[in-house]
Amino acid sequence: MPNAKKTRSHQKELYRVRNWPEYDHALVERGSLTVWVAEGFEETWCYRGPTQRGSQFDYSAQAIQVMLTVKNVFHLPNRATEGFIRSLFRLLEIMLSVPDHTTLSRRGKKLSVRLPKQAKGALDLVMDSTGLKIYGEGEWKVRTHGKSKRRTWRKTSSEH
Repeated sequence: MPNAKKTRSHQKELYRVRNWPEYDHALVERGSLTVWVAEGFEETWCYRGPTQRGSQFDYSAQAIQVMLTVKNVFHLPNRATEGFIRSLFRLLEIMLSVPDHTTLSRRGKKLSVRLPKQAKGALDLVMDSTGLKIYGEGEWKVRTHGKSKRRTWRKTSSEH
């Protein structure tokens, strides 16, 4: 019977949503983004290393790394990454210049970005003096500083 229809041995189970408001809220929260910026982050944004032949770097390798991480997390081209970071700095009232897309392209060839597995639920982007990190819901505070330590952070969030 070469023309006989093949039957599936395993039918996909249907998931029935029982609590629509909760399900709807969970779908909305997938787009939630919280950005935490540590005090002193600005000090590591500009290049402070040794002089080199030719034109000097304006931005540290960490600044380029932050930009590349944002680019990879949100699947953005270089120009959109530049615009995203500019608008983020404007929201957070950070008075720093942002590397343009050509600088990002040129300097980004020598740097690699490692991303953790995608977090489920809300996403926290943490910018401190060591760079940018990506965490799931609230886990970065406990992992990095413990529950008892207090730090001053500037926070922007989609939540009001």
